[in-house]
Amino acid sequence: YPRVSSILSIIRDPDLEAWQAHVGDKAAKAKARHTAHIGTTLDTLIKRELRGTTVCVPKSAPSEIRQGWKAWQEYRQLYHDPFIVGVPLVSKVYGYAGEPDCHVSGEHPNATRFIVADLKATTRIREKFWIQMSAYVPLLWPEHFWPQVRLRVIRLDTFLGTCEVQERPFVRQVWETFMSLKKVYVDWFNTANKEDAH
Repeated sequence: YPRVSSILSIIRDPDLEAWQAHVGDKAAKAKARHTAHIGTTLDTLIKRELRGTTVCVPKSAPSEIRQGWKAWQEYRQLYHDPFIVGVPLVSKVYGYAGEPDCHVSGEHPNATRFIVADLKATTRIREKFWIQMSAYVPLLWPEHFWPQVRLRVIRLDTFLGTCEVQERPFVRQVWETFMSLKKVYVDWFNTANKEDAH
């Protein structure tokens, strides 16, 4: 099954494309690798902590890691949700797969609602993130829970060491937009594979 991240990769990002054109292909690829490393490292550290492991970020770690971790600690002081670390999920009904960073299940004794949360070490919160999180909702819960679900972006500023949190309700039409993108992606993928076969 196609993954949520693969499906969303078909959405163009004009700001990113303009920046890539400005700095050049080689510099853009190097920056993308560095940024991906920072994001993956923070994701790993945070998920370890959420699983109950004590995490200590060494002073020798890159400043972006230290500042991102500081931002996460700020978030944890402000919010005390009983997060469950995401695992790979598949929906045979809807025909796609994905792995949310973390979520809160309303069935947990300390939870008051259903939340899908995504960690981002980006410069700003993009509309694409809401589509991404909307796609995770049907992977996590049956449809009768959907009206209760909230989507939360946790942006960790890796320069300032602060967090920005935005939350929205799950909106079915946003998920339907994702399903339309999935159809385009699958059609494109199948066409590309047929052309490669010839």
